[in-house]
Amino acid sequence: MAVGENIKKFRNEIGMTQLELGNRVGLSDRTISAIELGTREINGKALKLVADALSVKIDDFFNEVKI
Repeated sequence: MAVGENIKKFRNEIGMTQLELGNRVGLSDRTISAIELGTREINGKALKLVADALSVKIDDFFNEVKI
């Protein structure tokens, strides 16, 4: 499972919108959408901010998440 898919999974688990996540980490909702779809890469600094906003570890984004 790709990093973006895992971000979406964790975000949905806590009921956070793409807009809410984007506002927390300083990215637009369109950028969050592109990251989740895998059409845009996310850099290390932004990945750390997303992990903190979702209360997960960065490593969790690289592990397969069961739906």
